[in-house]
Parts: sequence; C-alpha cells; structure tokens
Amino acid sequence: MEYIAFDAHQRYTQVSVETVEGERRYEGRIAHGRGALQQFLTTCERGSPVAVETVGTWDWIVDEIEAAGQVPQLVHARQAKLVLGRVNQTDKLDARGLNRLQRTGTLPTVWIPPGALRDQRDLPRTRRVLTRERTRLKNRIHATLAKDRVAVGRDERSLWPPRPPVAPGGAAPPGSRGQGGYPGAPRRLRADLPRAQAQARRSRLPAYPALPPGPHRGRAGLAPSPPHHCPDAPALY
Repeated sequence: MEYIAFDAHQRYTQVSVETVEGERRYEGRIAHGRGALQQFLTTCERGSPVAVETVGTWDWIVDEIEAAGQVPQLVHARQAKLVLGRVNQTDKLDARGLNRLQRTGTLPTVWIPPGALRDQRDLPRTRRVLTRERTRLKNRIHATLAKDRVAVGRDERSLWPPRPPVAPGGAAPPGSRGQGGYPGAPRRLRADLPRAQAQARRSRLPAYPALPPGPHRGRAGLAPSPPHHCPDAPALY
C-alpha cells in the first residue's frame, strides 16, 4: 500500500506518493486532462488511499480515483490546515502534509456521496441557480419598462410564452421551455416594443402652467415645471 496526496488546482494537480515508511516515491505536477489522473494512478499500488481536499472540482477527481481502483479520501481542507499548523504553504508542502496525516491516522475526512447521488443533487441545484437568474432578468426588463411608465399589468403574459402543458408521461412537449428555454420570447418581445413605446407616449400628461390651491397643495399652488434638456421628456409636477 502507498499513500497518495493530491493538491488540486484549476489546471493542474500536485501529486505526492509515499510508502508506508515515509519514503517519497514520486512528486510532481500532472496537467488536467480527461483520464490523466486515472492513467497515473494505474501505475500505483491498487487499493491505496488518495487524499484530495474539498475544492470546487473534487467530483471528477474522485471519479477518476475510483475508476483507477484506488480509495478516495475527501479531506476537510480547513481542519487539515489547522492540524498541520503550517505558516508557509506551497503545493509541495500541502501534498506532503496530507500524506503525513494519512500515515499518522489523523487525516480529517468527510463523507463522499455516491456518484448517482451526486448527480441527483447537482440537478436541482443547477435548476435553482438558473431559475434565480431567469427571475432576475425578468425583473430587470419590468424595471426598464417601468422607467418609461409602461404599465404591463395583465399584459405581462404577452412578454413571456405561457408554461406548456406537461405530457402524461411527465416529459415536456418538444420545443417547450423544458427543452431549450423560451423559444419565442425574443421575437415576441421585439414585436411588443412598438406597442409599449406608443403606450408610453400616450401616457404622458400635458403640462399646465399652474394648479389651483387645495388642501394638499398649500396656498400658493404649484409652480410650472422648469424646462427640460430633452424636448421629448414629460413635464413633472
């Protein structure tokens, strides 16, 4: 059995391979590529533990470790740094520190969900992020229309196609929102822009020189609006 440690980064992984006695057999970098880590792990003893920290891309690294016949050890990164207590941190020192924790049996690990469960978790998480972005863009469009005093109201449905009915089997019909977003939304929005602009021009109120005094306006009334720099801008009171 050998102890293997991975210090993964975005484009490469720092690898350190040591024996049970602490003798260092290999140390270097492996550029990320499809099957690169798996090909390297096949040269090591089968069934060796491989320590990898909980970085953002640990999923595919664990998949390649399991495909090579090794045992992945997902390390709690923060607790491992506290146990090591290093001041100077480099890629080589981090990989060597993980192997030292493996030899002493003090490696802080976390549970690794199975591959099928990881895929099931990623689907709703990705959908939640995309749904949040869709709502943000819709609100931005509504705010832009509101700046021109375009009251969408019940006409909001004309900007976005309605939700298509779900088939009895649970699958959405071809070309629906479930298979490629909103197919006709940009074209429909471009067609509604002239109507929205015309509605904005009609909603502009004429300018009056003054208004009679009232209980909510005071005794002197309201003065006329000052001239605008833009001739097409509506008068404000």
